[in-house]
Amino acid sequence: MIKKYLMLFTALALIGALLTACKPVADVSPSPSLSPSTTMSPSPSPTPTPTPSPSPSPSPSTLPSPDDGVMARGTWDGNVYTNEDVALRFELPDGWTYYSDEQLADLMGVDNDLLADEDRWLLEAAQLTTVYDMMAINETTGANVVVVYENLKMTPGGTDATIDQYIEAVKMQMEQIASFDYEFVSTISADIAGNSYKGISMAEKSYGFTSDSYYRLQDDYLIGVTVTAMGDTSAADILAYFN
Repeated sequence: MIKKYLMLFTALALIGALLTACKPVADVSPSPSLSPSTTMSPSPSPTPTPTPSPSPSPSPSTLPSPDDGVMARGTWDGNVYTNEDVALRFELPDGWTYYSDEQLADLMGVDNDLLADEDRWLLEAAQLTTVYDMMAINETTGANVVVVYENLKMTPGGTDATIDQYIEAVKMQMEQIASFDYEFVSTISADIAGNSYKGISMAEKSYGFTSDSYYRLQDDYLIGVTVTAMGDTSAADILAYFN
């Protein structure tokens, strides 16, 4: 049973909410769980995937830089995740595992080499709507944390929306997920690694977990931290590992 809701991919539902910009949908179902220890295969597609044409390698002078607004990727050093661009640092709790670049690339629909090639990342990341930067999970309890960025330039009307509008979109979409019984708990706020975040807490009544999603705006990105608390692990317990 725990395999069904181990990860739940709450972040996928939240990103769907942002992209639809509060447009109601009939049914949004989360993707099946993926275990960090399992090599992932691309999901089947109803239509053939076009083979990209080779592009000439850009010269260093034409590559974007962080000053151009491209969000740098975070890195793992042992059991510590750090992303200086967004001032986040997370120490992996005992018994947790984190998702590999291969798994994150699969979620974003990009090839594995993109995440390993800094020059390509700087060149192509600005065209990505959603960046999954970090996922970590306790496979025994199902508690997990996700760090995700939304490129507001790539989202229609995104740069004009407020945090409160995003939160309302998240609430509406999660309440419409047919596979789970989400219930609004409250709006929330927290200081995470020295920055103020505002968000929403949702309780899933059928399986007994809580999903807390925190957001803040940085330049043209929405920074999101989602924690799923289960059993004796609270959202506050998970947030304490950020510093």
